[in-house]
Amino acid sequence: MHAPAPEPLYNAPNPTQRVAFVVAGGLRTFANANAHRSLFWHGLRALGGSVEAIFVVSTDHGWHSDGRDFLRRSHHADRAKIRDAIAAFDPVHVEVHSNADCSNETIARRIACCPAGNPDSRVPQTYPRLQAYWLAASLDVVRARERAVGRPYDWVVRVRPDLVLLEPLPVLANLAPTRLYVAAKTFTTSNLWDVLFLVPRALIADFGASFAAVRDACHSEALETQLRDEWRTRGVPYQAYPFAATLLRNEGHLDCGYFRHTALDLFGSSRGRAGGAAVDHEQWCGEISGRISGGAALFPPVNWTRTTKTKPS
Repeated sequence: MHAPAPEPLYNAPNPTQRVAFVVAGGLRTFANANAHRSLFWHGLRALGGSVEAIFVVSTDHGWHSDGRDFLRRSHHADRAKIRDAIAAFDPVHVEVHSNADCSNETIARRIACCPAGNPDSRVPQTYPRLQAYWLAASLDVVRARERAVGRPYDWVVRVRPDLVLLEPLPVLANLAPTRLYVAAKTFTTSNLWDVLFLVPRALIADFGASFAAVRDACHSEALETQLRDEWRTRGVPYQAYPFAATLLRNEGHLDCGYFRHTALDLFGSSRGRAGGAAVDHEQWCGEISGRISGGAALFPPVNWTRTTKTKPS
């Protein structure tokens, strides 16, 4: 194996770079205003460059769509909320699937570990396969989009739909495009968390191939552990990054315990002082969670005319 090329010490910012903002996974609490607005304002709009949104998501509401016609449907209340939340991103591609597990015949044929006669996706060997299947599928959409417009993306950013970004993501032009960035979480074997990835152009192919390899294997280790092993085998440079982000659970609260397991709190970081006591990130998150549970709107509505997105020529 050849040694990787030395990383340049300076990368000129590229304000015109093209970015695919990929929302992929189970929708869960995405329709909550604070969830999807955080992804818009602290995600899509924070990255810089020309950003296009792509949705490859699943729901348990018993309906299915493979195209933008989904955005015009409004006769079901839950569907309408999800439709409006997705439409706010003005996506260039939308897929919403209602059978995203082994009950889907296409998936069952593709994933050898799907248990015969048992659509339960949570068996140890199956769950990581399904996660990898849908993430690999979303990257197939990215490549198809690149072919359709005749231009590659400079970055691919993948977020889980129920993720809440408590602070803006870094401007991509300020990041080294020589490694991928993945959310950090220390209570996993790998110290990685698969809810958020920032992937530069040079590593998109290896990133997609690593998901395909996990999809086609039949191991019970967590997806993050298998990805780490794939990246090390392939020589993919990556950095576990302490993003200020966590999940919005179905009960309407943020999973603030996550912050106990990141560099944000592990090494004594503080959000400041309140009442004479230092406030760590978990406590800060808890205060925000209480406001969300109380019905507060923490982000402005999305009222966006797409001007930064490259349209097909």
